[in-house]
Amino acid sequence: MNDQLKLRQIRHSKGFTQELLAERVGVSAQTIHRFETGRSSPKLSDLVKISRVLGIRLVDLLPVEPSKQPAAA
Repeated sequence: MNDQLKLRQIRHSKGFTQELLAERVGVSAQTIHRFETGRSSPKLSDLVKISRVLGIRLVDLLPVEPSKQPAAA
């Protein structure tokens, strides 16, 4: 999941199928699959819609490398 979105993991944890998420976001299930596999990069507007539908923060979808995680304050 290095450079890929955390979409699949989060989608599963929220109980969404690719088809249901696609319907609610307004894209095809194939598009969701492409986002999850890294074959296609979503537009910012799609990421915003996905995060709203899943009830998460936008930043929760983005990949974070361990060395680039913010330091705890």
